[in-house]
Amino acid sequence: MTTQFPLPEIGAETFGDITEDADGNPLSHAQVIRNVITEGQQAEASNLDFFGVGEHHRDDYAISSPEIVLAALASTTQRIKLGTAVTVLSSDDPVRVYERFATLDAISNGRTEIIAGRGSFIESFPLFGLDLEDYEDLFEEKLHLLAKLCLAIIGGQPSAFEGLATLYRRALEEFGQEQLPVSAHFHGLVAGSDEEALETLWPHYQRTMNRLGAERGWPPASKMRLQASMGPEGAMMAGSPDTVARKMAKVAQQLGLSRVDIKYSAGSLPHEAMLESIKLLGEEVKPRVHQLLGA
Repeated sequence: MTTQFPLPEIGAETFGDITEDADGNPLSHAQVIRNVITEGQQAEASNLDFFGVGEHHRDDYAISSPEIVLAALASTTQRIKLGTAVTVLSSDDPVRVYERFATLDAISNGRTEIIAGRGSFIESFPLFGLDLEDYEDLFEEKLHLLAKLCLAIIGGQPSAFEGLATLYRRALEEFGQEQLPVSAHFHGLVAGSDEEALETLWPHYQRTMNRLGAERGWPPASKMRLQASMGPEGAMMAGSPDTVARKMAKVAQQLGLSRVDIKYSAGSLPHEAMLESIKLLGEEVKPRVHQLLGA
């Protein structure tokens, strides 16, 4: 017997990646932040359920104080839920995190969420005087205070996480707790066609992965690997509205997801392409996902 879950919410996320103008010149961090505000407003206008912004402390991402960006959005939107993607809890003070988000929750009239995690970059540790040797202990200690956890799917097959979702629900049941929602985060881009999504993403994806690969020892980016990631079993939600909707519905059903968020920004990807992706995600993908899951 198949377990039925409510129709998932659909959201969009960004790290405030530094983008370029029409002549290929990098935009200022200030302009990127203003663009993110516009993208969040577009997310609400396109009927998305959630808009999230990341936290980074390096020059290729513009957002280091996500709560400030979210406060601006809280003042210029009415309905959409707002949150981080993610708050780097390991290098922050959980009491201050709570205080900042309690303030933001008041401004937004209860629309704020914290997504807390370790973060996939480590630049905040030396910046705030923390020892990377304490990576695990810091997170565990601070998580006990905040009691929030997010698990981002940034590679591999989404279906591989089915066991974790099942284990989580079983543990809640065995400890006599109410069932809680499970959400997932994917990189992606919605475009007019699969080919358009690939060709739009590739140069920016290649540049970003090669830059990060030089730091982390990865091999050079491959267009074939990007295509595989965009395929039916890959972790990237990218392609036409129909392609993305079918893949999203499948994963939501497999994992019993209450929300699916797409990190729609990709390195130097132009602001206009991101706005179009948000629009298509809300106006075309979301209704198709709900139709597929409600059928």
